[in-house]
Amino acid sequence: AAALRESSAEATALLKVEKTGWLVKKGKRRWFLLRGKVLYWFSKERDTEGDIAKGVNNFLRLNNCRVYAADDAQHGAHAFVIEPAAADEKSYVLTAKDDAERDAWLGAIDTAMAVVEHDEVVDCGFMIKKGKRRFFVVEDDQLKWYVSATMHANDLRGCLQLDSCRLTSDEKTLTVILDSTTAVKSYDLVCTSHAEFNRWLGILERGIDKAQDNLRMREAIAMRRSKRRSLVMPTSAVSFRIKQTVPVAGKAGKSFTAYMIEIYEGDGAAAAAAA
Repeated sequence: AAALRESSAEATALLKVEKTGWLVKKGKRRWFLLRGKVLYWFSKERDTEGDIAKGVNNFLRLNNCRVYAADDAQHGAHAFVIEPAAADEKSYVLTAKDDAERDAWLGAIDTAMAVVEHDEVVDCGFMIKKGKRRFFVVEDDQLKWYVSATMHANDLRGCLQLDSCRLTSDEKTLTVILDSTTAVKSYDLVCTSHAEFNRWLGILERGIDKAQDNLRMREAIAMRRSKRRSLVMPTSAVSFRIKQTVPVAGKAGKSFTAYMIEIYEGDGAAAAAAA
């Protein structure tokens, strides 16, 4: 138990490692923030002590990512690549101002990914669910449970999205209780000792807070994108026709033609097209 507490404290301390700075992504200069196992980017520099969800363009989880210096001939000088493990996820090419800054980012991200592996080992263990001993792990904003600690895909018995959960507990029975608002269901998980009970309370409190923060960020990003789309007039539903031409006399004997145009939307567009 003492070794486990030391490991947990070490992981918590390492998760505070943070790096910020400007990088170029797809030809645009963006301000990046590396915090724990997540890389965030913004259009402008911001206060790292405030709410990260405000103004964030997007974010990338670094779980199982491959990070390496890019080939100068292919991506230009001072660039590096972040390549997710999943084949269907896109890679990110980021360019620093020089090789020293690129190497600093590579080192910080390598450290963050090492912390991820360490932290994920700490945030797991056995609990009793419906009378059966299951191995639980918190990762990717979810609580997952397996038949055994090997965590083979075939041994997965269920998962619960933590951003929709409320945590309560019963210390007398060493039970942590997760109420899911989406599944309208309660999960009673019994711990094997007081030490494990307190450890799991801390793990699940952190997991729920982090999952809810990530949900708010995704919602904020989706809202900003929706607002941008709503400002664009759908050309497929718009038609126009020239109603009248008017000759206009210009300077030095030159003449011009002015056009009066009628624009139609929706049903009007179809009517204009038919006319």
